Amino acid sequence: YRTVNKYIDDLNYNFFFFFNDNIKIHLFSNIIDVKKFDLNKLYRLINNSFKGINRIIVTSPSHNTYNYRIDKFHNLFCNNHKIQYSFHTNESISKDVFYFKTGKFETRIIKRYERQFTAII
Repeated sequence: YRTVNKYIDDLNYNFFFFFNDNIKIHLFSNIIDVKKFDLNKLYRLINNSFKGINRIIVTSPSHNTYNYRIDKFHNLFCNNHKIQYSFHTNESISKDVFYFKTGKFETRIIKRYERQFTAII
């Protein structure tokens, strides 16, 4: 593996190396809803760099007003590729969360907005 320390808009296909036969997993947690970068450019980067089977997982807090960007990102793939195993939810989950101040785990409700899908590129 290789660490790439760049802003999303500064990435290009030269930073990535893979085999077409491998399944590529893209995990975007709390980033696609950030308006500071171009979703179309990220889509083009994935489209041009990762041929074959791509599993894309996008999740963010459901109270976020920019969740529409998650749908837009998903739709870029839907409009241009074969999509399989699509999953969408905005259901909250209950998990134990560790709090450093108290040194204890507490069960909390975690709101989320999530899309998962496989794109054949």
